[in-house]
Amino acid sequence: MRILFSVPYNQDPSIINAYRDRRDHVRDVYLPASPSFFTSGRDSFLTQSGCPDRTSRLARISDPGYDQEVQDIIDVLRPAGIGVDLLLNASCDSGRFVNEREFARLIEYISSFRHLSGVTLTNAYYARQIKEILPYLEIKASVIAGIDTVRKAMYWEAFAKPDVIGVASDVNKSLPLLRNIRRAVHANIQVIVNSGCMHGCPFFSQHYNYLSHVPRSATKKLSSGQPFSYELLCRSIVDAAPWTLLTCQYIAPKNLRYYEGIVDQFKLMDRALPTQEIIGYIDAYIEGTSSRILPYDPEWSFDEPASVFERISTCDRNCASCDWCKTTWYNEIVGKQTR
Repeated sequence: MRILFSVPYNQDPSIINAYRDRRDHVRDVYLPASPSFFTSGRDSFLTQSGCPDRTSRLARISDPGYDQEVQDIIDVLRPAGIGVDLLLNASCDSGRFVNEREFARLIEYISSFRHLSGVTLTNAYYARQIKEILPYLEIKASVIAGIDTVRKAMYWEAFAKPDVIGVASDVNKSLPLLRNIRRAVHANIQVIVNSGCMHGCPFFSQHYNYLSHVPRSATKKLSSGQPFSYELLCRSIVDAAPWTLLTCQYIAPKNLRYYEGIVDQFKLMDRALPTQEIIGYIDAYIEGTSSRILPYDPEWSFDEPASVFERISTCDRNCASCDWCKTTWYNEIVGKQTR
């Protein structure tokens, strides 16, 4: 199985050469549009050790010079056979691009990039319009579009004819459903391998709407004075029930083999990570032997027992009548760590 990845640009130019060295496995590099046109599914302020700080990251993608940086990346990667995908996947744009003049400006902006290979969108209407106007672009349906049933995939295909469907990460371990989606549509199927979201996260929609309005939302604080973070809210839920990590959306590298014939390409997060970590992740997935869950939060990393994926990938998620995950967590993971 040849494993192909869509990989992030983290505003560190050195990562581009690392991707060129892995051209046999890197299908495309995704990066955000200038937020003056369209925000995306990630907070541009997010940072971890080794990444530019919040201010410089925002300045990089807001500066007029950023568009030239994008063009330079396209020009460097194109001879290596690696595409560049522009993210237009905010879950909310406040209806801005329903306005014909604003949409025309967006088309002009997209068209300004020579040899751009594709765009990722959450809105099926925008996807259809862009495909009609710029048919040379590959159209990807974002995971944020919430395509988690056969019917939704069929609606998207009939309406927007995307070239790639990024299935909702909530179903990226539901192999029977993924097979049915694969059979129902002509589009290629993509799943994210290292998404940190909980299965059935109660904050999913609110979190992505919040990110859609960065940078305004980035400075919000709680009454305690602490920065507001949906990640902290999610962590409080997982900390109270750590066995739910077994149903989280991470896929261990060794389990990519189960997706052969179902999934055409995999997406690797996260644009907020330093280059060394991103390259470490992609190399682990290319090698495909590790049972280690590789989230971007190291505190949630663990070795997944072989029985977990086999069980979870066919599970009906009727958690109210089942304690298999809880029992397995304490017997197979916590128990082994304390022996």
